[in-house]
Amino acid sequence: MSSKKGNNKAEAAKANADGSTASDKDGNGSQTIELKREIGLISGINIIIGCIIGSGIFLTPTGVLKHCEGSIGFSLIAWSLGGIVSMVGALCYAELGTTITESGGDYAYIKIAFGNLAGFLQLWINVMIIRPTAQAVVSLIFARYALKLAYISCDVPLWPSRLLAACCLRKVENILPENTFDFSEKLPTVGGTAMALYNSLFAYAGWNFLNFVTEEMKEPHKNLPRAIYLSLPIVTIVYVLANLAYFIVLSPYEISTTEAVAVSFAEKYYGVFAFVMPLAVSMSCFGAVNGLLFTSGRIFFVGAREKQLPAFLSYISVKRKTPMPAMVFTCLLSLLMLLSDSIWTLVDYISFAQWFSVGASILAMLYLRRKHPEWPRPIRFHWIVPVTFLLFCFYLLVVPLYTEPKGTGLCLLMVLSGIPVYFVCVAWKSKPAAFERQQERFTRLVQKFMLVAPSDTHES
Repeated sequence: MSSKKGNNKAEAAKANADGSTASDKDGNGSQTIELKREIGLISGINIIIGCIIGSGIFLTPTGVLKHCEGSIGFSLIAWSLGGIVSMVGALCYAELGTTITESGGDYAYIKIAFGNLAGFLQLWINVMIIRPTAQAVVSLIFARYALKLAYISCDVPLWPSRLLAACCLRKVENILPENTFDFSEKLPTVGGTAMALYNSLFAYAGWNFLNFVTEEMKEPHKNLPRAIYLSLPIVTIVYVLANLAYFIVLSPYEISTTEAVAVSFAEKYYGVFAFVMPLAVSMSCFGAVNGLLFTSGRIFFVGAREKQLPAFLSYISVKRKTPMPAMVFTCLLSLLMLLSDSIWTLVDYISFAQWFSVGASILAMLYLRRKHPEWPRPIRFHWIVPVTFLLFCFYLLVVPLYTEPKGTGLCLLMVLSGIPVYFVCVAWKSKPAAFERQQERFTRLVQKFMLVAPSDTHES
């Protein structure tokens, strides 16, 4: 990275820390875009809580308890530890988000620190793994709870669940504790602990979303860490209390064998009104899938703008003004993910990819601290905070490769497959003319079939 570019990024970070607005101008000097700082402390807290609390708490309690060998005590520790880890990670991302204010999140951080290949691999992970798998998992949770209205007293069959999940993706285009909270004599293994944390941290996904809007926050160097300090404990308390409720009403065996823990809870506690729970959860998950598909377009836009993805993936519908090709592409990948034999395989698959990306971002932060100590850092923590978090990320990546090689190993192979794709499709500039003609022909076909066109303006 050149010194001039580094100075520009440092000046941008300083301007954002001071609370100034940013604007883009066209060739005539007229103002076209202005970012206003309207997100305060309360809004920041709402964003973090709203992004985290969703479908995960209705699925992963079963997985956490299984990997904790049926121990309620260790299960609650896993949920509490998940909240602590998420807070530490969010604080590290607060430093990243106020130092580097480019759009793209992890992609921007890794690309600036380690270059185009590393940035492309992060983009590859998002496009091929994280986004489609997350959409598939949430769709399957939606299907499980929706079908529980019909399959009240038995397990939901596999293929009806898959088909309803596919339809979900297509459409958006008096109780005393009977259970003692003891620690089982059989302690969780090292691998079991890692997988339990995988499952609990899956429910905490979204803790790093606020730093994507630091340019629109009022005094981000103050409000960003405050929002983290206040929101993550709230989410942790909610999750621990939800699990306490499950453990009070249900036995460990019931929790570890059910496919819809919230439904089993409602059947025991709400009686004839138990139908409300699957209805509410399925509606929540349907909205979550819609949100995931909606936001996927931004990742494709950034990749296409950096010329690391085909340009047509950033095209927008002439009629609906939405990134139709990108949404169709990620929806097709999600449909393929539904063929997995287990939803837990998908959870392991996406968790490995997410923590690979997070670990790379933290490594980028430490590298940039050393390479560019002169850059303004409105938020900065002692080095032991990111180093400890990085070691935890390393633990979450290495141990599951041994204990759960199927999902994590497949994910690692998918990550590494991005290397030849980068050199052939991105780094290789002098492609044969015949290849370029076929690409242009396919782009025109997509434009005609979907009625899409390039965006008139680029987002900043």
